[in-house]
Amino acid sequence: MDMALVGLVALLGAAIVLAARASGVLRPPASRTWRVAARRLGLTFEEGKGTYQMRMSGVQDGMTIKVDYQRPLHRAGALYDATPTDHNLYSVWSEEIPQDLRVMPETTAERSGLRRPDLEVADPAFDQSVFLRGVESRTLAVLDAETRRLLMEFVRRWGGQVRLGALAIDDRELFPRPEEIEERVRTMCRLAARLRLRGRSVPALLSRNGFEDGVREVRYRNLEVLFERYPQSAEAPEACARVLAAPPDAEFRLLAARAAGAAGHPHLEALFADPTAGAEVRAGALAAIVERFPPARAIELADAAFSGDDLVLRRAAIRAYGSLRHRPAFAAVVACARPERNADAATQEAIAEALGDFGEAAAEPVLAGLLADGQAPVRAAAARALGRVGTLAAIEPLTARTRTGVFGETDEVRKAAREAITALRKRFGVERAQAGRLTVFAGGEEGGDAGALSVAHDPTGALSPAPERSEPDGAGEREPIAEGGRGSAPKEVARPREPPDRGSPQVGDAGR
Repeated sequence: MDMALVGLVALLGAAIVLAARASGVLRPPASRTWRVAARRLGLTFEEGKGTYQMRMSGVQDGMTIKVDYQRPLHRAGALYDATPTDHNLYSVWSEEIPQDLRVMPETTAERSGLRRPDLEVADPAFDQSVFLRGVESRTLAVLDAETRRLLMEFVRRWGGQVRLGALAIDDRELFPRPEEIEERVRTMCRLAARLRLRGRSVPALLSRNGFEDGVREVRYRNLEVLFERYPQSAEAPEACARVLAAPPDAEFRLLAARAAGAAGHPHLEALFADPTAGAEVRAGALAAIVERFPPARAIELADAAFSGDDLVLRRAAIRAYGSLRHRPAFAAVVACARPERNADAATQEAIAEALGDFGEAAAEPVLAGLLADGQAPVRAAAARALGRVGTLAAIEPLTARTRTGVFGETDEVRKAAREAITALRKRFGVERAQAGRLTVFAGGEEGGDAGALSVAHDPTGALSPAPERSEPDGAGEREPIAEGGRGSAPKEVARPREPPDRGSPQVGDAGR
């Protein structure tokens, strides 16, 4: 009976062990599974110093890599206990992964306190789920459609990150099988191979993305960076010619025409004259024309835009007049700011920018009105313009916009007002003014306004001149020595009164 009981217990125990192994509760030691995974991957296995540390190294996808595995121990304050956490940290290191590239889930970035803006690729699905930082041109070049797909899977499935030349995942699978380890390592190695730049041309990659990517905005973004950062590359002029010869896409044509130099001038005029191109594209073409064409031709096209009914083109014409400093249009621009014209906020902002470009002091009253009544972007633009063309009289309304107690004021407006005040004081030779004091202008670089007063912000709400510096009685004078020595009282010395200056009226002369 006893032997039968022992046999039954042994059978039950064996059945439990087999079931546990089959279900994954009991697994072989981690080092054994890693040895098997390393053999499958063709990598060399190295036992780590700690109980839960392993390493593989070798070549994958043409790259020399190191794969580290660590299972951190529980920590209480500065001490660790002997029990491992439920995290398996995998890291794949390679010198070919850009050291400045940083990738993580957006949620992780928010928890870590990393502030936007991060680098955006112009792919909405990718930009919403992946936090990205790095050198813009190199990062965009490697992020083609397949790489973006792998990165999204990497961050969504495993919370993966890329940092300092390494890819890392935090896996909650306590006892991974060799095939599971192999899957994770192969995924990271495949992604690392797509992120490397060695032996690859950044302009060539940008050009490829600019024509082959499936997302239109991504194509535009890559071409934009190619034209801006690598205009001297062989790929830039080829891409310009290819875009301008392609079926019409107005935004892409404008982008290429800007980058094509003199060869793009006919395309700019054609885009400006094309009503099907859209108002924003036509306005962009006019802005490029102002920069590149002779002033007479640019003014002719600006006049056509200003006299039309499209508000977007009219705003572009107003900015063009300011950029060209076309004096005959000054009165027309000022007239657009009159209350009866009921200009919208975007037009008022364009007016403020143009008046700053004109450099006319006569624009100060108009700018002061926009500073007082406009929306926040308009007030900021008016403040910047006053810093360029205003007089010392503009310091007082600008100072009012720097106060933190102003209801509804924005940081942008406060910053613009402070910078404008600094510019005015520097331009007129008034380097500093203290709260509650009047600064008298004695004449600066631009002459004029000598004797004008600059008002500094007084937190009390009243303008109080600084009190004269008082000195103790006798300060700065030698104490007279009495005849009887220092202990005796000094003799009074009668000081003669100075006669009044008859050349100027005295207080008692009033009414004589």
